Amino acid sequence: MAAAWESAKAGATPPEEQQLAVTTASVYAVETCADVVGDLFRYGGARALALSNPMQRHLRNSLAARQHVALSEENYEAAGRYLLKGATG
Repeated sequence: MAAAWESAKAGATPPEEQQLAVTTASVYAVETCADVVGDLFRYGGARALALSNPMQRHLRNSLAARQHVALSEENYEAAGRYLLKGATG
């Protein structure tokens, strides 16, 4: 993230490798957060089911974040293709 940020601050487009690293890190972070919120919701008991409970909104938001194209698992596939392309020359 830091290297891509430095490239962007310098007015340069981060190289493909940095872009993929940022994207896959973002996907991983969203997936991890969604899993944690899902666990918290599950362990929250019956009170978490109430629409007035903030956990309802957090669960919906975390699930919605997983639906965004920029944060989809397809980015892992793109990173894998890039890495395989480099491994085969």
